[in-house]
Amino acid sequence: MTKREIVIDITNPYVRSLMMAFEHFMLEECAGYAHSELRLLKEIQKCQYLLDNERTQIVERSRMPIMGNINPEKYQLTFKK
Repeated sequence: MTKREIVIDITNPYVRSLMMAFEHFMLEECAGYAHSELRLLKEIQKCQYLLDNERTQIVERSRMPIMGNINPEKYQLTFKK
């Protein structure tokens, strides 16, 4: 089965913010901080709220089904500038 490629623009401010949040989360995990996953969730929610237009751009460009379960076996994410 061939996978459908979904291209993610890493210059998108929403994507950049998520990458920074995940990087911070991983640093906290490596340091053994408690509740780092809760801080990550709060950062993701903040990104969604502040950068909703940029998030919408990703949704529109991906042309993925909005309803139902997403099968990761069917998609290949590619990060590009």
